[in-house]
Amino acid sequence: MRRFRSKWIAILATLALLATLLVPMVGPAAASCTYGISTVRNISPTVVGKTYTWIGDISIYFDPSSMLSANPAKDYVILTLPATPSGFVLAGSSSGGNVTSANLDTPAYAYSGDNALVKGNGDVSVEQLDARTIKITLNRISNTGRPGLIVLKGLYLFVPSGTPSGEVKMKASASASSIFSSGELTIAKVGTATVYLINESQPVFGSEGTTSDNPVVIGVKEGTAGAFQGGVNSNTVKFKLPPGFSWDNPIVDQVFWPANFTASGNQILKDGTTPVLKLQVGGDNNRELQIVALVDLNQNAYGLYFNIKANVKVDETTARQGDVVVQVSGESTVSPSTLTIGKYGEYSASIKALDAPQIIAGKNGEKLGSFAIEEAIPGSLLNNRTITLTLPANVKWVSLPNVDASATTWGNVTRVDWESISSDYRTIKGTVRTTGGTTGTAAKLVFKDAEVITSADFTGDLVVEIAGSQGFTGTMTLGKVVSPVKVTVNNKPNVIIGKNNQSAADVTIEEISAGVIAGTVTRSEFDAANRLVTTNSSATGQAKLVIALPDGVKFASAPKVEVTKGNLQLEAGNIVSYIAKDKTYYEIPVKASSTEPSTIKISGIMLNIDRTVPEGDLKLYVGGSALYDEGVAANGYEYDGYIFTPYRYSAEAVIANCVTPAPVEQKATATFKVGEAKFTVNGVEQTMDVAPYVKNGRTYLPVRYVAMALGVAPENIYYADGVVTLLKGGVAVQLTIGSNVLKVNGAEIKMDVPAEISNGRTMLPFRWVAQALGASVSWDEATQTVSMTL
Repeated sequence: MRRFRSKWIAILATLALLATLLVPMVGPAAASCTYGISTVRNISPTVVGKTYTWIGDISIYFDPSSMLSANPAKDYVILTLPATPSGFVLAGSSSGGNVTSANLDTPAYAYSGDNALVKGNGDVSVEQLDARTIKITLNRISNTGRPGLIVLKGLYLFVPSGTPSGEVKMKASASASSIFSSGELTIAKVGTATVYLINESQPVFGSEGTTSDNPVVIGVKEGTAGAFQGGVNSNTVKFKLPPGFSWDNPIVDQVFWPANFTASGNQILKDGTTPVLKLQVGGDNNRELQIVALVDLNQNAYGLYFNIKANVKVDETTARQGDVVVQVSGESTVSPSTLTIGKYGEYSASIKALDAPQIIAGKNGEKLGSFAIEEAIPGSLLNNRTITLTLPANVKWVSLPNVDASATTWGNVTRVDWESISSDYRTIKGTVRTTGGTTGTAAKLVFKDAEVITSADFTGDLVVEIAGSQGFTGTMTLGKVVSPVKVTVNNKPNVIIGKNNQSAADVTIEEISAGVIAGTVTRSEFDAANRLVTTNSSATGQAKLVIALPDGVKFASAPKVEVTKGNLQLEAGNIVSYIAKDKTYYEIPVKASSTEPSTIKISGIMLNIDRTVPEGDLKLYVGGSALYDEGVAANGYEYDGYIFTPYRYSAEAVIANCVTPAPVEQKATATFKVGEAKFTVNGVEQTMDVAPYVKNGRTYLPVRYVAMALGVAPENIYYADGVVTLLKGGVAVQLTIGSNVLKVNGAEIKMDVPAEISNGRTMLPFRWVAQALGASVSWDEATQTVSMTL
């Protein structure tokens, strides 16, 4: 008897815990069962009429006496949503699928010997009668005299437009003699709930902004479950700083509840794996800090309670001293609408460049100029405050700054600890360590010998952005970047589109200094541990100078390559021609680098120009491992970028002028933008069912929509057995999924990537199909936009 009672105690304890989450169904006093729902969801007006909302688990509990006396004979209950307003739907999945026996959860048979109902034996079945009605049938009882528990899980509710605020009730209908009860169960509430904000700290800070030792901390608490509204990936709460202030590095510092929700950087994770909420900074110079829901947070039965910890950066030219008050808004109801997060004062220290030496583009280990950090008065630099230096987009750190001891006065500063901190290898941070004193000599810290590598095509001022908790903002120029070679041409001729064996101008390539055209490869690679670019000393080989032609242009014959000045040595007899990466190019091995600036002449350039080439300048590009220390990408191609992608050339020159337009059937201009499922044709916006994306540095577009934008009729686009065929005029283009061979009127063209399927659409880098159909293409990196002109 003691053992029997202990098992019942365990079951009753479990049911008692469940009952704390149940909302009982109103029914007859002699009801045979009890209905409940795990939580009553709050459904925001922004969700009504738009999406399905998960509503938790509906449970039906029968006590042991009911199971002992029951004679089910396929006894059943009908559960029905309201009839008005019309449009309520009870679904078994987020996509609107029917409720079936698959929605019966394991609790219906988890207690095997103690639960009277065993789903696996077919004791219970579920059927969807219509959109708002389900039928639950009790076919038999496996263990009479024991409690029965039926749990329906994974239920979703669609609330139609026009539903008023208040409770959404489900009606249960059963016969008078049924083991099931009749009545009503509240399964959701339509309305709003409040997110409450708590000011956990009010740091006093100067021009260096707040620090990790003295951050802004904001408590965020849902008044009820589902108070965060706005839908997936919507900003539910927004904190906007006054002018002159910007958010920096916000993180979720701590999650107080629910227990299965944890902080992970700028995210909250459910069960340690699934991101449910994130913090992001943006808008109006990073003045806006947003709390963004990544999933339907209404699924959280308990409401969220967590802390945000963030730093604030200061623009001294705009910021006003005094209380820093943020304006609070968003798609959720939030209280209060303003929050004082700290006070701003002044400090006086400066950072400036001392010189800006010449830097050669593409070379590893080029030295930046010196710079100084100087106090106006002792103690202006504060202990553990930071200075961050961020390079331009096409520059990365190779080594950290060193102290120039002969030019440095330490004052109360003991050292500055520099480290690289960004995943893109562009930002380093210096943490100032001081004695904490405010007397004596003002510090002047001079740093030198920091090294960088730039992309092959970067030229001009190397401007470093300054920030950090020490309060420094602005920029300083630490170098003047120049190309390693100067490329010139004489007597640029006119050439005709669609014609072969045409002469281009001779090209002269001049070294700006001895040895910049290298004879040995320098392989740069990422040092992930230190977040710096380093040199792979074991990866060596003969360097090559590369000359390349634009899309649609090929060398008709090998040009003559010779050194006309200096002692640079080339292996002109071992030139190799390739067609790859949308370009035709020649690799010229370098036998030995020069000890005096040398000049190369390329003459006898004969070109084949196809119909896809646009009117205007025809350029020749100069690059290769002899000019830059990029390293080699994973595919091993010499012309592929590794440190910087996509590949960039060191120099270029116009070698001819295309004067005759390529023959086309019609004029058309189309644009596609990465991440947007819409495109324009001659300025008219159209919609597609898949968005362009970037993969391995290449921009992929849906072949069908590119073809239609360039005048291919839908009926002339065929797909069969993995082969796509496009017909336009006298041109037939074919490509095969998984193959890198493109056929144009039967002629094979080898692409550098195969066609692939994404979201049911055939995708390719944009140039291949466009050029096969006679279009010229261009890419705008800043706006992530592809343009095609036919």
